[in-house]
Amino acid sequence: MDAETLSDLLTQLAQLGTTHKWLPLAILVMSWGTALTNNWSRFPVTVPTRYQPLVVLVMGQVYGMLEAVLGGASWKNAVVSGLVASVGTMGAYDVVMKALFNGQVPPWLAWLAAAKTPPPAPEDPPKTE
Repeated sequence: MDAETLSDLLTQLAQLGTTHKWLPLAILVMSWGTALTNNWSRFPVTVPTRYQPLVVLVMGQVYGMLEAVLGGASWKNAVVSGLVASVGTMGAYDVVMKALFNGQVPPWLAWLAAAKTPPPAPEDPPKTE
């Protein structure tokens, strides 16, 4: 990713924030929080891998509640928004790592996640015939 592409991405994220479209920003924050609590991070809080989807679902529902309180949405819309944020966060890591970075975590992303060792590349499930 070159500097111009990164600059465009940051500009688009800033525009989303100023127009109160928080979902993409929530997904980024939730992804970052998940990476910080992985067992390969130096961050002092570690969540076991098997419980990380549950933590993401809780963070998504917190986002949904904040959206309902700040934006005046109904509780049904808040729950749906929280689920969309959670599912988006769970899928974002695999899509980004496999599609954009060919399964390898770039050094700047490992730095953001406070990685003590390079995180393992996501593995494809074994193929069954």
